[in-house]
Amino acid sequence: ASLSLANGRLKIAYEPALNEGRLRLVPEMTVEQATTTCTLPAQTRLLENVRITQEMVDTLLANVNPIFQGSQVRSGSVTLDMRSCRLVSGVTPEKGVAADLSVLFKNLDLALGPQLQELLTLLKVRDRQLKAEQLPLHIVVKDGRVHVDPVKVVVDRQPLTFSGWIAFDGKIKYLIEVPITDRLVGGTGGKLLKGMTVQIPVTGTVNAP
Repeated sequence: ASLSLANGRLKIAYEPALNEGRLRLVPEMTVEQATTTCTLPAQTRLLENVRITQEMVDTLLANVNPIFQGSQVRSGSVTLDMRSCRLVSGVTPEKGVAADLSVLFKNLDLALGPQLQELLTLLKVRDRQLKAEQLPLHIVVKDGRVHVDPVKVVVDRQPLTFSGWIAFDGKIKYLIEVPITDRLVGGTGGKLLKGMTVQIPVTGTVNAP
């Protein structure tokens, strides 16, 4: 680890190996009138090909998409790029926390949690496992909310798209989009509905969606 202090800015560099990959922790801190500002340089690769643990899945996936809560990781790795990150003390989190990050899960294997299992049962999908060679996420934290760009997953040939936000106080507003498949509706009705998408809004809180 290294530290350097110049012109009122403290720079820290700590880059150890982590779970068969690497962690790159390089925050920069300034203090002015009792206010501490912590930033990361733009385009910082915070995690690189790190074997994921359950805690990482809970933090990087379930916490930004409550539908994945309760999912259990079996294998996979994660790379995390911080496009920008700024933390300011002495103000409310809504004003003091901002970030823009990209997360890439590779060879992800998840046993899905109860929320997704309930949804899959409604969709007549029997599989309860998500396998994805690559699963990218784009997350923006601003104005007291964690916003997630649309994320597409496929479980047993059934596509699902998730998008929405979680507020710092736990409130959620998500949208699940489900393309109509032959498995959902058959016969003549299925042909008429082919190509349509069912939209399922999800509100409530993280703990009670």
